[in-house]
Amino acid sequence: MTAEAIPKIHTDDLPMPEARDEAWLIVGRSPIVELEDGYAVTTRDLVETVLKDPATFSSKKAFDVLASPVPLVPIAFDPPQQTRYRQILQPFFSPGQLSRLNPN
Repeated sequence: MTAEAIPKIHTDDLPMPEARDEAWLIVGRSPIVELEDGYAVTTRDLVETVLKDPATFSSKKAFDVLASPVPLVPIAFDPPQQTRYRQILQPFFSPGQLSRLNPN
């Protein structure tokens, strides 16, 4: 797909969360959609491709624009650093741990 063929979507044009059918139509226009500050991939195959290629699709590059004085752990890291942080944090986000936060 060439850059010229990638539709650009302004997030201001996206429907409210309750209008999901309309949102799916917008996303369904193309497997890659340009946003104001990056791109969104909209198919499972492309998502898997992006997630498995951190050299090309680096999280670090994406979060550099925030100019945070400290890195955003773990999302601003690529493997293997991200994997290490994920292993440390994963137990805190298990279903059992998260259910303890639910007041019901």
